[in-house]
Amino acid sequence: MRLFADRNESGEPFAPAAVARLRVCLEAQLGIQTCLLVSSAAADDGADDLAAGLARSFAAEGFQTAHVRLVLGAAEFHVATRTAKKTYTGIDVSVGSRSAKSLEALIVSTRSRYDVVIVEGAPLPDCEAILQAASIVDGVILAVRAGRQVVRADREIMPLLTGVGARVLGAVMTRRLETPQEGAVPGTQAPADAGGTRPELRKPLNTAASS
Repeated sequence: MRLFADRNESGEPFAPAAVARLRVCLEAQLGIQTCLLVSSAAADDGADDLAAGLARSFAAEGFQTAHVRLVLGAAEFHVATRTAKKTYTGIDVSVGSRSAKSLEALIVSTRSRYDVVIVEGAPLPDCEAILQAASIVDGVILAVRAGRQVVRADREIMPLLTGVGARVLGAVMTRRLETPQEGAVPGTQAPADAGGTRPELRKPLNTAASS
């Protein structure tokens, strides 16, 4: 599975330049009107930072963007607008075990009103409604925290996504692995070019997930 972005060197939420590179790749792959699910196999993998960064990057380019944040464990399906600005709208959606059909209807409705919809839902194996969302969006991006221990959900996530017909675009490494050497991108020892971009970042996204 291709890793096509990293957190910045300080370990803080994604640097704007890294998110912008990812946004450009997504525009080239999917077009300027798209709906994406950003999720992960485990909690604390950085899906929230990645989704927020992508949504704000699209909005900064003038795209009418909705950032739909899914909150798990609710008894009833509930939708509330978190914030509304010129090109950015934040929406909180409370979802439970029986919210799949309601969530699907919301996503269909939201994407008809916005250029870009970023759905944030993590971790994926915890809720049937999020898996349902994965099946109807244009693509799924998985956040993976580098260096953490492999958990059972890592082995389960791809069969779950394949089972619902989801299109997995790739994975984003959300923490650096070690202090990089000069000229290396955080989280790897691969040399970067003068602009700070690894060679694989200059290629289209690999839509075929591989181990």
